[in-house]
Amino acid sequence: MTARDNLRKAETLFRNTFDQAPLGIVYADRSGKFLRFNHAFCTMLGFDAGELADKDIGDVTGAEDVARVSTELERLWNGEIQFVDLEKRYTRKGRRDSLGTPRRRRWCMKAARRPSTRSSSCAISPPGRRPPRNSNACTSN
Repeated sequence: MTARDNLRKAETLFRNTFDQAPLGIVYADRSGKFLRFNHAFCTMLGFDAGELADKDIGDVTGAEDVARVSTELERLWNGEIQFVDLEKRYTRKGRRDSLGTPRRRRWCMKAARRPSTRSSSCAISPPGRRPPRNSNACTSN
């Protein structure tokens, strides 16, 4: 087996794992713009892929969590911390309470970056299915 075959095999394994994961996974650039996300992430938020393509982390983060999430992600990008592990609220499409305010769901987010890259990724799960702290569920590309 050649190095090219090994690379192709690893890429296929990664793509299948990413696409078929039961947890929401999203890659975002430094500004928070989504670069890639899986079907579980779309389902979690009630959007189809086309609707999420032009959104960023702030667009789907509950207003009460934006400042805290922004601070933690900035610390991640500055290299002060190696990963972010927090519980935050996401705004789901089409879900509103009786006052017309978007309903929010609490989910756990674990984000990580590598110093040599300009993107980060995160795994997102319901609070009862929190990604393990020491897992490699969040890797950068």
